[in-house]
Amino acid sequence: MTKSTTDNLKTLSTGQCPTLSEKAQLRYAVKADLQDNYFVVLLSNSNPGQFNVNEAVSLSDISALLSKVSPTSNVTSVHIAPLFRGSSSNNAGFMLAVLKHLGLVIQEDPTKPRTHKLADDYHEKIASLGNPSSTKKTVRKKASKKKAVARSRKPLNDS
Repeated sequence: MTKSTTDNLKTLSTGQCPTLSEKAQLRYAVKADLQDNYFVVLLSNSNPGQFNVNEAVSLSDISALLSKVSPTSNVTSVHIAPLFRGSSSNNAGFMLAVLKHLGLVIQEDPTKPRTHKLADDYHEKIASLGNPSSTKKTVRKKASKKKAVARSRKPLNDS
């Protein structure tokens, strides 16, 4: 299993999503290293529940574990728990919530909030998460909006 600190990783995108119980909000980031390896990082939890932040989990490791799940089987946090040995037991459930938000897994039964299926286009979505060109556009777009807002807020000269 590949884990990395976030010190040498470039942020490609960030997001926010509810936990599987919908009692709290999680913030996460998709990041890349210099060798184009991609990682998902849990950044924060709005509830005081314990979890480890700034621990980057390899997208290829997540993909390898989820690829072993039969299309007819349910996906639960147990399937990705090996990625979090030695850290908070909450991390696997929080990561599953992020994977749901990213569209990699879907909740088919509303009465079972912790049970999911792999998305039909799972492999395509995994590939697109690690595509820096599609995420860079999003980052640039946000930056240009901020610049436009900053420019619009400049005081007018009275002269």
